[in-house]
Formats: sequence, C-alpha cells, structure tokens
Amino acid sequence: MRIGLVVDSSCDLPHDFIEQHGIVVMPIIVQVDGRAFVDNRDDETTGNFFREHLASRHDAHTVPCSREQILELFLSRLVLEFDYVFCVTIASSRSPIHENAQAAVNEVISRYKLPRREAGISAPFATRVVDSQNAFAAEALVAAVAAQAIADGHGFMAVRDRMHALIPQVHGYMLPRDLHHLRMRARARGDRSVSWLGATIGNALDIKPLVKGYRNETWACAKLRHFEEGAERLFRYAAARVEKGLLEPFVTVCYAGDLDELRALPGYAHLSEACEANGVALLSAMMSMSGAANVGDGALGLALADEEHEFEA
Repeated sequence: MRIGLVVDSSCDLPHDFIEQHGIVVMPIIVQVDGRAFVDNRDDETTGNFFREHLASRHDAHTVPCSREQILELFLSRLVLEFDYVFCVTIASSRSPIHENAQAAVNEVISRYKLPRREAGISAPFATRVVDSQNAFAAEALVAAVAAQAIADGHGFMAVRDRMHALIPQVHGYMLPRDLHHLRMRARARGDRSVSWLGATIGNALDIKPLVKGYRNETWACAKLRHFEEGAERLFRYAAARVEKGLLEPFVTVCYAGDLDELRALPGYAHLSEACEANGVALLSAMMSMSGAANVGDGALGLALADEEHEFEA
C-alpha cells in the first residue's frame, strides 16, 4: 500500500525533509496590501517575503486552503499517487483548514473510483484528516514522526495509532519579537489574549510572552525578558528535556527570518549538541509565510514530544 502524507504550508518542516519524504504541501495564500503571495514552503520565496513585505507591515492576512482546492488536489493527484493518505492540518481551533479538509475528503471518498479506474488502478483508496491540535513547529513534529514511520515501512493503522498517541503529548512554543503585530493578528482572529496595554508595556520593557500550544489550546506560559535571553532560556529548556528523554526523537524549530540568524541565537548550539548526543533529530526550518504573517518578523517556534509538565527555564 502506497501511503502519502499531506500538510498545509503552515507546517514548519525543512524543505529538504519535505523533499526526502515526498510530503505534499497544500499552499496557503498570504495577502499584503492587496497583493497575494502563495505560501508553498519554498525557502527562497519565503526569505524574500520576510525581507521585502513583512518587517514593516502589519496588515498581512492569510487565506486558508478551501474545500474546493483540497478536493482538486486529491482528485487530480493524490488518489492516483497513493492508496492511503494522511492529511495533517494546523489546529482546528486556530484555522478552518481542518474543517475544509474534512469536508473535501468526505466528497473524495464518493468520487475517487472513476479517476483511479481510468488510470488502471483497481485497489480502493482511503484517507484520514488528522488535527495536529497545534501549529507551526508543533504541527511539523507530528508530520515528521508520521513521515518517518511511513519511511520505516509501517502500515497505515500503525502510523495512525502513532500519531493519535503523539498529538496529546506535543508541547509547542512560540516566542515573538513584535507584540503589536502579534496582538493585531490575534484580534483579527477574535483572540484577546494579548491586550494593547500588555503589548505596549511588553515592547517598552522588552518583555516577551512565551506562548504555548498544547491540545488545541494556547496561552502565555511565561514572560521572558529580552528576546535573545528568552530564546536562550527556551533552547536550554529543550536541551534539558532532550537529555531527560523525549517520547519521540525529534525537536522541531522554526524562525521567521534567515536560518543563519536562528543558528546564531544564544542557546541554539547547546540544543544542537544535546540533540546530537542523545540521538534526537533537530529539524530547523524557516517559519512559513502564513505563520510569520500571524506572529511577526523574527518570531521563534519550537516543539517537542514529552510527558505533561510545566515550562521551566
């Protein structure tokens, strides 16, 4: 059975990992000042977007993958290339992509037979939409584990069960640089967790909230002084969890900027060394255009799979 993996473009996996595992990306549209940009996880395009359109703009917004777009992707390509497809989406609490994907695959199941028959494929086709219950680097962690399980030759039921066991154990973190950008985008989604006063005081004092994503919920789990110091505390926390032992051998990191800037942040080298010493893959990627449009230029994301615990820097 040919098993495929599909993700939306807010899933912050490195481009080479996506290519290596044949992961299919559903693009999200980012609109800035009336111009539309296709977010398809191309590093060059993403880097240009960060430099030319993001840093000084606060009116960017995203257009999620529609039911029609997802349906077209399945019927024109996926039902021909695979026998079973996992479609991993950003948290259903944060975006309608999961709902749109579920509506699309419900129709795919009633329409896949004709294109497969015309292609000479007699075997049945099946698919499952998976709510990652998280975003950005944390969605990427779910997809990375699934991709590795598929590459290791596990069947679709084993991959499904592994993802379902993993998702409630994924701890995702996001550290913003620009609180005003984060607040404006959060308000556009109806999220009032970052107030104007809090954003103003935070920027003035250089205090950043560390936002945690966990089981389809998000909240500020810590307040960190200065972005670089906050990044170091986040990386050292992750390194300590790596050394203690994770539930899956991956740590995923994303950054809304050039990856050389990410690697130069204090604490990153320490995390990299801890991962290498403990057999954990450190997957670092540019944050998606759609993710950066929501959380701002220079934001940092990180995720790991671990038992339930509180953040301790």
